[in-house]
Amino acid sequence: MNQEKTGAFLAECRKQKNLTQEQLSEILGVSSKSISRWENGKNLPDYSILDSLCNALGISINEFYYGKKMTDTDYEQLSEANLRLYFIEKYGKRLKLKFAVLSGIIGALIFIIAQFAFLR
Repeated sequence: MNQEKTGAFLAECRKQKNLTQEQLSEILGVSSKSISRWENGKNLPDYSILDSLCNALGISINEFYYGKKMTDTDYEQLSEANLRLYFIEKYGKRLKLKFAVLSGIIGALIFIIAQFAFLR
Protein backbone atom coordinates (compact mmCIF):
# COMPACT_ATOMS: atom_id res chain seq x y z
CA MET A 1 0.00 0.00 0.00
CA ASN A 2 1.27 3.43 -0.95
CA GLN A 3 0.11 5.87 1.74
CA GLU A 4 0.60 8.95 -0.42
CA LYS A 5 -1.36 7.44 -3.33
CA THR A 6 -4.12 6.32 -0.98
CA GLY A 7 -4.20 9.76 0.65
CA ALA A 8 -4.50 11.54 -2.69
CA PHE A 9 -7.26 9.12 -3.65
CA LEU A 10 -9.15 9.83 -0.41
CA ALA A 11 -8.91 13.57 -1.04
CA GLU A 12 -10.16 13.12 -4.60
CA CYS A 13 -13.12 10.98 -3.45
CA ARG A 14 -14.00 13.43 -0.67
CA LYS A 15 -14.01 16.33 -3.13
CA GLN A 16 -16.17 14.36 -5.59
CA LYS A 17 -18.72 13.95 -2.78
CA ASN A 18 -18.53 17.73 -2.21
CA LEU A 19 -17.42 17.21 1.38
CA THR A 20 -14.96 19.35 3.29
CA GLN A 21 -12.44 17.75 5.61
CA GLU A 22 -14.49 19.16 8.49
CA GLN A 23 -17.72 17.57 7.21
CA LEU A 24 -16.06 14.19 6.69
CA SER A 25 -14.50 14.38 10.14
CA GLU A 26 -17.96 14.96 11.67
CA ILE A 27 -19.40 11.98 9.80
CA LEU A 28 -16.59 9.73 11.02
CA GLY A 29 -16.23 11.18 14.52
CA VAL A 30 -12.56 12.09 14.09
CA SER A 31 -10.70 15.39 13.93
CA SER A 32 -10.30 17.28 10.67
CA LYS A 33 -6.57 17.12 11.38
CA SER A 34 -6.79 13.32 11.08
CA ILE A 35 -8.45 13.66 7.68
CA SER A 36 -5.67 16.02 6.61
CA ARG A 37 -2.98 13.58 7.75
CA TRP A 38 -4.62 10.73 5.83
CA GLU A 39 -4.94 12.81 2.68
CA ASN A 40 -1.31 13.94 2.90
CA GLY A 41 -0.14 10.34 3.27
CA LYS A 42 1.28 10.88 6.75
CA ASN A 43 -1.08 8.46 8.51
CA LEU A 44 -3.72 5.91 7.65
CA PRO A 45 -7.14 5.68 9.24
CA ASP A 46 -7.61 3.17 12.02
CA TYR A 47 -9.08 -0.09 10.76
CA SER A 48 -12.07 0.35 13.09
CA ILE A 49 -13.42 3.25 10.98
CA LEU A 50 -12.31 1.97 7.59
CA ASP A 51 -15.76 0.64 6.70
CA SER A 52 -17.44 3.93 7.68
CA LEU A 53 -14.86 5.92 5.70
CA CYS A 54 -15.37 3.82 2.58
CA ASN A 55 -19.15 4.07 2.90
CA ALA A 56 -18.98 7.85 3.32
CA LEU A 57 -16.79 8.19 0.21
CA GLY A 58 -18.66 5.58 -1.85
CA ILE A 59 -15.61 3.37 -2.37
CA SER A 60 -14.75 -0.23 -1.58
CA ILE A 61 -12.06 -1.30 0.85
CA ASN A 62 -10.11 -2.69 -2.12
CA GLU A 63 -10.27 0.72 -3.78
CA PHE A 64 -9.08 2.32 -0.55
CA TYR A 65 -6.20 -0.14 -0.29
CA TYR A 66 -5.08 0.26 -3.91
CA GLY A 67 -5.74 4.01 -4.00
CA LYS A 68 -7.78 3.95 -7.20
CA LYS A 69 -11.22 3.24 -8.60
CA MET A 70 -11.38 -0.34 -9.76
CA THR A 71 -13.02 -1.83 -12.83
CA ASP A 72 -14.62 -5.25 -13.07
CA THR A 73 -11.39 -6.48 -14.70
CA ASP A 74 -9.37 -5.14 -11.76
CA TYR A 75 -11.62 -7.01 -9.32
CA GLU A 76 -11.32 -10.21 -11.36
CA GLN A 77 -7.52 -9.98 -11.39
CA LEU A 78 -7.45 -9.13 -7.68
CA SER A 79 -9.70 -12.10 -6.92
CA GLU A 80 -7.38 -14.41 -8.84
CA ALA A 81 -4.33 -13.04 -7.05
CA ASN A 82 -5.98 -13.42 -3.65
CA LEU A 83 -6.96 -17.01 -4.40
CA ARG A 84 -3.38 -17.81 -5.45
CA LEU A 85 -2.07 -16.33 -2.20
CA TYR A 86 -4.65 -18.29 -0.21
CA PHE A 87 -3.69 -21.61 -1.77
CA ILE A 88 0.02 -20.90 -1.43
CA GLU A 89 -0.48 -20.02 2.23
CA LYS A 90 -2.74 -22.97 2.97
CA TYR A 91 -1.07 -25.74 0.99
CA GLY A 92 2.46 -24.38 0.70
CA LYS A 93 3.14 -25.09 4.38
CA ARG A 94 1.89 -28.66 4.05
CA LEU A 95 4.06 -29.27 1.02
CA LYS A 96 7.10 -27.88 2.83
CA LEU A 97 6.41 -30.13 5.80
CA LYS A 98 5.97 -33.20 3.59
CA PHE A 99 9.19 -32.34 1.76
CA ALA A 100 11.05 -31.89 5.05
CA VAL A 101 9.80 -35.23 6.40
CA LEU A 102 10.62 -37.01 3.16
CA SER A 103 14.08 -35.44 3.10
CA GLY A 104 14.66 -36.57 6.67
CA ILE A 105 13.65 -40.14 5.85
CA ILE A 106 15.85 -40.23 2.76
CA GLY A 107 18.74 -38.76 4.77
CA ALA A 108 18.30 -41.39 7.48
CA LEU A 109 18.23 -44.19 4.86
CA ILE A 110 21.41 -42.90 3.23
CA PHE A 111 23.09 -42.76 6.64
CA ILE A 112 22.05 -46.34 7.46
CA ILE A 113 23.20 -47.63 4.06
CA ALA A 114 26.51 -45.79 4.41
CA GLN A 115 27.04 -47.25 7.88
CA PHE A 116 26.16 -50.72 6.63
CA ALA A 117 28.61 -50.38 3.73
CA PHE A 118 31.33 -49.11 6.07
CA LEU A 119 30.94 -52.05 8.47
CA ARG A 120 31.44 -54.65 5.70
